[in-house]
Amino acid sequence: MVDEARDEFMKEQMAVVFRYVDAEGFCNEQLKVANANEIARLIDLEELETRNGLNQIGTLQRPVEIRWSLHFRSVSSLLRMFTSTIEVLQNIIDDAIDGEHRAEVESAYEGLISFEFVFILHLEKETMEITDKLCQALQSQSEDILNAMHLVSSTKTLIQKFRDDGWDDLLTTVISFCEKHCIDVLDMNARYVARRGRACNQQDNVTIEHHY
Repeated sequence: MVDEARDEFMKEQMAVVFRYVDAEGFCNEQLKVANANEIARLIDLEELETRNGLNQIGTLQRPVEIRWSLHFRSVSSLLRMFTSTIEVLQNIIDDAIDGEHRAEVESAYEGLISFEFVFILHLEKETMEITDKLCQALQSQSEDILNAMHLVSSTKTLIQKFRDDGWDDLLTTVISFCEKHCIDVLDMNARYVARRGRACNQQDNVTIEHHY
């Protein structure tokens, strides 16, 4: 569902984020402080529940390509700590002395606050939620073959349902997330203009909504 170019774009942005924001030391502490402040702000606005065990201060989960379930946690943690991550990236940019590193972080920052990145992030989360139980079962050496076959069947059904009926809810979620974080929302009825070397294969009548 996510084409190769989008997947590469996603990996590039997340790699920079985790290299700088989730690094040991000062930036990691900045992230925890920013996360604590954001949790307190949302509780004050009554947008978070306050039961025991909820709203614990966390950190980003580093992506691991060889374990699908761990990559799912990485995507989920970035969504959960998006505001804090953006804040720390901005601090790194403001304090940067090395021009090369500053440019790299600025590029990652601009990528993260783009509609495309937010869309892919939510799309990956939705698809990974559907496939997570199956992936964990297939990674288990003691998994019952009958249960695994049942999970394959149920997962295929859920993926097809998401393909058929999930667009409106996904788009609503993405737009709401963008508005909450002051990210420009694309005009879905506008003509899609291809990037990253794909313009020669573009159809003139493709809208942004149709492309996504």
